Amino acid sequence: MPRVPCFCDFAQCGGALVNSQTFNHHKHHDSSKRFRDALTMATTACKSQDDAIAIHLASLSISDHLNDPIVMQSVTANTSSRHFGKSAEQKQVAELLYQLCNIETSLDNLITFVDGKLGSI
Repeated sequence: MPRVPCFCDFAQCGGALVNSQTFNHHKHHDSSKRFRDALTMATTACKSQDDAIAIHLASLSISDHLNDPIVMQSVTANTSSRHFGKSAEQKQVAELLYQLCNIETSLDNLITFVDGKLGSI
């Protein structure tokens, strides 16, 4: 079998001559490691973006944006189709946004009612 220099990170061969089977094995491990590292970095970046979006959405006043179709998609009625294909965390965020919208609407109604009563005193 021909021997080839191997500069892998897996076994840190440093240019040692190895047979082609060993070379391919080391190359496979290096490729797998690079893929796992890239996946971890992408997952971390996506999680960071999800957190930033959730913080931004939490800072919005939901009732002020009920005519916005993007926001309305997040706060539509609780149906199974709304949650299709979403992660558990995304489902929880959507449900909490829906509940916040209901609370805010109830609070607005209560404020209007109390203001009317206070005005008649």
